[in-house]
Amino acid sequence: MPIRSNISPRLLMYPVIGLLLAACGATPATTNQVTATSIAQAAVTPSATAMPSATPSVAPTSTDAPTVTAAPTDTMTPAATTAPTGTSAPTTTMTTPPMPTAVPVQPTPTGVPAAAAPAPTTRPAPASAAAKVLAEIKLFQFKPNVLEIKAGTTVVWTNGDAIEHSVTSGTPPTANGAFDSGFFTQGQSFTFTFTKPGTYSYFCMRHNSMTGTIVVK
Repeated sequence: MPIRSNISPRLLMYPVIGLLLAACGATPATTNQVTATSIAQAAVTPSATAMPSATPSVAPTSTDAPTVTAAPTDTMTPAATTAPTGTSAPTTTMTTPPMPTAVPVQPTPTGVPAAAAPAPTTRPAPASAAAKVLAEIKLFQFKPNVLEIKAGTTVVWTNGDAIEHSVTSGTPPTANGAFDSGFFTQGQSFTFTFTKPGTYSYFCMRHNSMTGTIVVK
């Protein structure tokens, strides 16, 4: 720090003037002048100014850091589980069937003849139904055109056309009289049973181009 002087600037000028006069050969200074010079020098000597005492600094006291407390966590308690109960194994019960009881056989009295079993009754087998064959008149044709059958077979012709037809034995245009249906319309039928073997030709009286044959064996 700089030293402050309490001497007036005016007093400081006296020694300076004295030095200048001596240099120029001036008359030695008188006692008053020396005294003034001494005073001036004394005045020039600065007085020591007491240094301010250092202000003691207070060391900061350490502060304990706050401790962090962990927040409590919720703990899930598992639900109680009921242990499965054991199932008893099925028991097998053995059942012993009862023993059959012997039935005593009644002895046959002596001297009494055993009854004879009735004789079976024989019935004649029913006669087989007569064979039947279906024929059709369709689209101006006898179907089937040639038919083979056994003796005793009945043939049934059904008219499927919307016009009248006939089933006449013979060769067109002449009928031989073995069988003749006459004219019959749609949906109607004619039936004839062939009892004798042979070949029978027939035709339609209204449509001579329609012919058929029955072979009886």
